[in-house]
Amino acid sequence: GSGMKIVSDLSLTGRPIRRASMVPRLVLDFTTGALPDGVSFTRAGSATYFDAAGVLQTALADVPRFDHDPVAGALRGLLVEPSATNTQVQSNGGNWSPLAVVVTGGVLVAPSGEQTAASFIETTDAGSHYAYANPVLNVAATRTFSAFVKAAEKKAAYIHIGASAMSQGVFATFDLEAGAVLTPPTYKSGTYTLVGGGIEPAGGGWYRVWISAVCPASAHVGYLATLSAAGALSYVGDGVSGYQVFGVQMETGATPTSYIPTTTAAATRAADQPSITANLGTRDGRVTTEAGVQV
Repeated sequence: GSGMKIVSDLSLTGRPIRRASMVPRLVLDFTTGALPDGVSFTRAGSATYFDAAGVLQTALADVPRFDHDPVAGALRGLLVEPSATNTQVQSNGGNWSPLAVVVTGGVLVAPSGEQTAASFIETTDAGSHYAYANPVLNVAATRTFSAFVKAAEKKAAYIHIGASAMSQGVFATFDLEAGAVLTPPTYKSGTYTLVGGGIEPAGGGWYRVWISAVCPASAHVGYLATLSAAGALSYVGDGVSGYQVFGVQMETGATPTSYIPTTTAAATRAADQPSITANLGTRDGRVTTEAGVQV
């Protein structure tokens, strides 16, 4: 979303006052990159956002996040999100179950500017080349699986939520050079319901890809895979080709939220809680938005 202005509606009934000369008693402008007077903010822990240079940063507890477009650098506004948990352990590539790929963490420069991204390289085996993220989940829920990926020798990536070596679930494929969808989010088989998927630019050649589904109360995981030059999932690998991976996330919900880094255990981002502390007088002080906050 864009920046935000909050305008108080001072009618006693909560209905707008239809008066040509009406002047708002309170205007809160979030397009400056700072909290306006009359607003306080809390969050019980750190959280990530993109700064004006397109670098993924971490805001400390109780520090508001003024998020930016990671490519253009334009201010997107105050980022306000509910609490969310990333269940993917070792989110930068250290806790995968690979088949015909080699995942090596901490060897490439990530969107944060740190050397924390992983290489994801196919072996010379015939068949599918993939890794699935741990832990395995078995509680029914709507889930979103996402990752930051960057083209290297491989120019496309495959992402999947499901089970049984990717024979069940939902998937999509993406062009990592053009930042485009190759195969739209697609249902494959099993007791899964496709919710959505997409690709978003993250700057520096990185893209965040994601897929979401209603998952059953049986084992399911998130997968990443490589593809042949012709786009096939099953092929003979060359042992050297792959792409870069960072910030793998599995969370409850229909769309991805800001990246939540993990190490040896799942991690939770606390909810952002902005509050209006300005004195609105003795009337009802109902607040309406004139332009959207990121939520």
